[in-house]
Amino acid sequence: MPRPIFDGRISLGNIIAVFAQIITLLGIVATVALAWGQIDGRIAALEKGQAERSEDMTETKGRLRAVEALTQRQDATNGLILQALTEIKGRLQRIEALGGRER
Repeated sequence: MPRPIFDGRISLGNIIAVFAQIITLLGIVATVALAWGQIDGRIAALEKGQAERSEDMTETKGRLRAVEALTQRQDATNGLILQALTEIKGRLQRIEALGGRER
């Protein structure tokens, strides 16, 4: 088997191959830089959206607490109204039982 022969001259093919490798490397670096920038922008947008949703959730929790407090007050008022109606009904029944006159 013959030995390969290497000659030390630089040919146009060698120069083109080196430039092609440099251009490929620059393309890879540019692609990585652009991808990094887009990913960073997306992450920033997601973080901003998450912060806005967190603020909305805090506001919604406050509103929910206010509605719960209002509901409790209304329940208490309804209980008092029901108690008063029960007393009135009992009083009417006693009046009817006595023939129209109250004790």
